[in-house]
Amino acid sequence: MSDSGGSEDQIARSHENDASFPGTPARGSMPAWYQQLLDSITERISLGRLGATAAINRELTATNWAIGRLILERQDEEGWGTRVIDRLSADLQTAFPGAKGFSPRNLKYMRALAEAWPDTAIVQGIAQKGYPYRCSSL
Repeated sequence: MSDSGGSEDQIARSHENDASFPGTPARGSMPAWYQQLLDSITERISLGRLGATAAINRELTATNWAIGRLILERQDEEGWGTRVIDRLSADLQTAFPGAKGFSPRNLKYMRALAEAWPDTAIVQGIAQKGYPYRCSSL
């Protein structure tokens, strides 16, 4: 504590309200080029979101197919029943808490995807076309 009469916290708190920020200006008071800037930024954000969504969908489709392929390959080698799927589901849910999509039903869907399209190139093509195409293809 200093001799100035207050702790550093008290001094910091006393200056919290010193900053002054003006309110948002009215839309009509903006320069003529403002709307074009806003439109460009809005379009860029929309395109970025769309691209991110498409990339996520591609990766999820490829991952789900690969999981299904692994399950199919092991079943072909070992010949085990659905209890393994139940155990896999529980263990994956433990390994990835809060994640969705690892129910026994979804693991069976992944297996069915890999069984229906055994060629990875086909799956990659479907994933790149996007969601509406996949629905009509299935």
